[in-house]
Amino acid sequence: MVKKCVVPFCRSNYDPGVYFSCFHFPKEEERRNLWLKKISRKDYTPSKNAVVCIKHFKENFILTEGHAVRDDGSVLTVRRSYPKLTPDAYPSIFPNQA
Repeated sequence: MVKKCVVPFCRSNYDPGVYFSCFHFPKEEERRNLWLKKISRKDYTPSKNAVVCIKHFKENFILTEGHAVRDDGSVLTVRRSYPKLTPDAYPSIFPNQA
């Protein structure tokens, strides 16, 4: 099932054939509250399946590569199949809101 973004006025993943990566709300209360404050949805309590799409995160919060250090000290860089957020990421881009 495709997850739909909960940010007000965002239509990500509502139209068939166009998919945007989405991220679940953090489990840590402080970060979760920050996300809720940023998306500015009055009296909203996210369900366990609630997500925010990639369009609401600045580029510096999105990890598209993974890195591992080999035994010889060289670094292996691999492109991620799915993007991941940095631990300090929060939604901050809201083009459809005033």
